[in-house]
Amino acid sequence: MKLQGMRIIHHFSTLLALFSAISIPAQAIADLEPHLGQLTFTTGHKFGETLYQIGGAYSTNIGPGFQPFPTSELRFPLTLPTATIAFIQPIREKYTFAIRLETSYTTHSGLVKDSDWLTNPSVPDIYSESRSYGSFKEGGIEFNMRISKFRLPGELKLGCELDYMHYAYEIFDLAQTSNLPKYYTGVVSGAVGRYQVSYFIPYLQ
Repeated sequence: MKLQGMRIIHHFSTLLALFSAISIPAQAIADLEPHLGQLTFTTGHKFGETLYQIGGAYSTNIGPGFQPFPTSELRFPLTLPTATIAFIQPIREKYTFAIRLETSYTTHSGLVKDSDWLTNPSVPDIYSESRSYGSFKEGGIEFNMRISKFRLPGELKLGCELDYMHYAYEIFDLAQTSNLPKYYTGVVSGAVGRYQVSYFIPYLQ
């Protein structure tokens, strides 16, 4: 799969990447509640996939160009068990600060799927599946401010969060099919390659 300077489109669930910087008043920091906040440890399991697609407008040393979108697609599995440690600290009665660290603790991750459309936009000309070992790490910081409280149960909060996610994959035992004679059809045993996928996601909540 060749990138060659083409535009890379990231798809990850339905997160809306928005961010608004909210400063914490100095008095609020000075008035930290006397307790040390809440420290939690949890385990979980991630399911699904993260998707990379390339195509559209691109630029090379000989000039700009355009290809249909997508011309190539990679699907990375997210089937990994995870462990998370989080710390939540109230600041006075109005603000909350939290930090979270999450990591996978096994490496088996499922199939990486690679599709390329070179001549037919509806059917891939080249398709492959590879087994993979994957790992996942995520960190996040969060700040919330309560802006009103109702007589009914519940409250209204405004907050912002910044997440960093990193996936690493080692792929092996590739099986590829191609309807174009110049491209390989068959099986490649053993190690094939490595991929790393990273996201920075700021958003409002």
